[in-house]
Amino acid sequence: MMTLSSFVVVWSHLLPFTTALLFVLFMFILGKWKTDTSKKALLVFWSFFCILFFLWIFYEKYTFASPYPVFDFYYILYKLLLVPLFYNYIYAVTKGRFLSKKYWLLFYTPIAILVFIYFIIILYWGKEPPVFSIGDFFASIEQPYSMVRLLVLVCYIIDIVVILMLSVKHYVMYNRYVAINFSDKSYIRQDFLLLVLALYCLNVIFSVISCVNSGVFIHVSVHYIIALLNVSLAFFAYSHTNPYVEKFVPLLHLQPELTEKPVDLVQYEKMLKTLTRLCEQDQIWRNSNLSATDVISYLNTNRTYFSKFLQDVYKTNFRTCVNTYRINEAQRLLRENLDISIVDLYLQCGFYSSSSFNEWFKRITGKSPSEYKEQLQE
Repeated sequence: MMTLSSFVVVWSHLLPFTTALLFVLFMFILGKWKTDTSKKALLVFWSFFCILFFLWIFYEKYTFASPYPVFDFYYILYKLLLVPLFYNYIYAVTKGRFLSKKYWLLFYTPIAILVFIYFIIILYWGKEPPVFSIGDFFASIEQPYSMVRLLVLVCYIIDIVVILMLSVKHYVMYNRYVAINFSDKSYIRQDFLLLVLALYCLNVIFSVISCVNSGVFIHVSVHYIIALLNVSLAFFAYSHTNPYVEKFVPLLHLQPELTEKPVDLVQYEKMLKTLTRLCEQDQIWRNSNLSATDVISYLNTNRTYFSKFLQDVYKTNFRTCVNTYRINEAQRLLRENLDISIVDLYLQCGFYSSSSFNEWFKRITGKSPSEYKEQLQE
């Protein structure tokens, strides 16, 4: 008869695989992944998770009985292979596209090298014996396969740290993108992504602990955290609206509706005066977090009317209008001081990154900042 504890252990092995498989089938049947890059990336992550998890469980259940081995190469490898796939999902949510080939190569090449070395060692020295405690592991640390086990764990930890840092960076940039481009952000869920990252981080911590601790409780905890992560990912995927789809067109692409009322010239003149004062006297463009929503509230108007006003009066969009002021200021600062650093330059002008500054500088002036400086020195 199965006891409660054995039921919890067995169910912990089934739950992550079951949740991921059900969500894969559910998403595939609904077909939303066909038009949504982030959902497609999540489908890829779950599909590979199901395959790798099943292979690892099959390997563990038919090779070992409790207690489980520590520093097990195949367990760490299964975790390591999933890291880029999870990051690809975060990247798709925040950037609207998959990782490029060079990033896939960057992540998977070291893993491929470690696997190659590991199997060469096994072929030469024979199959490595499992170890069930840290003491056993360090007693055989001089063995080549033990060094590779340790290397794959270190690689896993480094990959996780780098990817979590990059994920937080993308999250911050994504928030800025949404704030700049959208006047109505209520439909675009963002904070839930932090919960997903927190759960993933918790999963990693317990996974690393399980690599050096063969206790059943740790293994069970990892499986339940993974199941919770899968549920959170599913909830986020279906409550989050991708801003890179046509339903939420950024202000720079927004066209006024044909059913709008005729232009109110008095209102236009009032808006023009207010916007000119805000940009030329108050210099609100120096604020790197300035969004369309802020300006719309200053002008006491709405999203569509504001877009039409910019198109009719300035023949441009919100971002170009604001960034033109910023680049004009950058040109002035460069004329006054050629020795000013790029960092000081873009921060004083209201840009939040050098890449954004360089992109807009070239777009507006036709030259890069360095080319512009060289022209001034002639």
